[in-house]
Amino acid sequence: MNDEVNEHMREVIADIPGGRVLTYGDVAARAGVTSARIVGRILATDGADLPRRFLPS
Repeated sequence: MNDEVNEHMREVIADIPGGRVLTYGDVAARAGVTSARIVGRILATDGADLPRRFLPS
């Protein structure tokens, strides 16, 4: 996955308001990517500092 997609996804995740819960699929749609698995991969490999406000897709 390229750094540009990774950074954009991190921005989308960081912008989720406190108290709001989304699925990986919701986040993928907001970021304009086709797979919810990309969200999971980014969180698993580079998301230790990001909020966890997700439900499984």
